[in-house]
Amino acid sequence: MISLEEINEPAPTGDLEQVAQRAAQCAPDQPIAIYEVHLPSWMRVPEEGNRSLTFFEIAPKLAEHAKLLHFTHIQLHAPDYVDPKGLHFLVEYLQQRDLGVILETASLASVASGPHEILADGHCANDETHMFDYHYKWDTAWADETCGYFATDPLYRKFRQTQFTHRDVYAFDASYLLPLSEHLVTRPRSSLYGLMPGDSWQKLANLRLLFAYMYLLPGKKLVFMGDEFGQQNPWQPETSLDWHLVSETSPHGKLMKWVACLNQFYHDEPALHQTDADAAGFQWLDTSDAAASVVSFARKSQAGEILLVVLNCTPVPRYNYRVGAPKAGFWSEVLNSDAMEYGGSGQGNLGGVEAAPFGWNYQSHSLMLTLPPLGAVALKAPGQ
Repeated sequence: MISLEEINEPAPTGDLEQVAQRAAQCAPDQPIAIYEVHLPSWMRVPEEGNRSLTFFEIAPKLAEHAKLLHFTHIQLHAPDYVDPKGLHFLVEYLQQRDLGVILETASLASVASGPHEILADGHCANDETHMFDYHYKWDTAWADETCGYFATDPLYRKFRQTQFTHRDVYAFDASYLLPLSEHLVTRPRSSLYGLMPGDSWQKLANLRLLFAYMYLLPGKKLVFMGDEFGQQNPWQPETSLDWHLVSETSPHGKLMKWVACLNQFYHDEPALHQTDADAAGFQWLDTSDAAASVVSFARKSQAGEILLVVLNCTPVPRYNYRVGAPKAGFWSEVLNSDAMEYGGSGQGNLGGVEAAPFGWNYQSHSLMLTLPPLGAVALKAPGQ
């Protein structure tokens, strides 16, 4: 941990091994999950005139939160006036806890300049050595279409089923980032929670489903602060996030646990990040069931590991729902957004399903699944 005194000392010459390690963490075949933070409004001190936290105060709190949720990077939006020492301290603090730092503008990067690798303007770059430069394009079209779909009443989602396949035209032309960003997807400004239809339970179930869809699709991830726990009020730069909603047993706390689970799962499963820019790593299984608003797809790792994903985008559970599978054997249910620990109703497939020798969706076998309401399930192929 760096001290306040250390930031007054001349910067060291740089650790090339550390720079190379950070470069590897930004490679296209690595998991990248970004937490987007507006520093003045992330957390405030209401008992002291609602002031913002200083850079020195926010550093340990922000690092702890990001690590708890298993984010790999933090994108920082700073106030108009930036204390160079404070910003440098914050960047150092986050980096020393293996969190990549993305600064919103090149001018901020110059304020926090130092020997360490800093991410700026949506790509990885090193101010000292320029040893690497991995660019990620923001897929704003996906963000707008996806949020438009999830904002639609489930009764009418069957008329928008084709939105799931619009990405196919360009999805593997470059390395893309899927941005659930305040600036891009909340027009007019609203929280993601506010965009979701239905009562409170359905709003949170829709959010779990939306996050599952994003994390299980090809592409790096970005989540705007507050959305990870279902911030209810529209974001305002002059006020703090609704941290009072979060507790271990509250529905919003359970949503945050789901996001942490997704980040960890995304990190642990090679099929979800190794082949982001490779069409061979993704396959739609079925997007034709508009009547039930169900879609299914498969993700594949470089070694051939397979995950099968099914999304039920209505509040109606689907029982004995057949989905094609490319392998025989027992498919383990490894992810379920409707689990009770995440605030769901607890419906699922009791640990997994044995594939039947009955071809479906142009696959050699098929699975008979229970699809939970407004839920996503992921199953891992046998022998993995």
